[in-house]
Amino acid sequence: MAKKISIKTRHEKDFVNTFEKIAYRYDPRTVWTDFVNMVACEISNVVDLEMKEERGKSYAATVSKYSKGDMDLFAQLEATLVTALDDNPAQDFLGKLYMLLGLGVSARAQIFTPWDDSDVQTAAEPAGVIGNTGRKGVRFYL
Repeated sequence: MAKKISIKTRHEKDFVNTFEKIAYRYDPRTVWTDFVNMVACEISNVVDLEMKEERGKSYAATVSKYSKGDMDLFAQLEATLVTALDDNPAQDFLGKLYMLLGLGVSARAQIFTPWDDSDVQTAAEPAGVIGNTGRKGVRFYL
């Protein structure tokens, strides 16, 4: 049986409350996808100028679906995300919120693995190995 995930920090509470103000008017999965897309575009545009114009179009198309008030709420979500990660970078803040908001689809294996469980799994790997791509001979090391 899956663990019940509960809100434990003020950042989680703030994010959920703000998210629900937007998701009240729109499909919650669409709001989530749009939020992640907008943040990804903003981050990518700082480090990858080659695709900046294309991402700008994607960002603009997403923004055009929402009112100014909604965009202010999206800005609050992003500020909460940044603050939460500044306060504790060793967490999967968005993964936990994804499940808290009921967005996971277990039939598609979209489930949240709590950070503590991930630490245990990582500790069980041979020293320095942090992942395997599934391709023969390709592994990620610290």
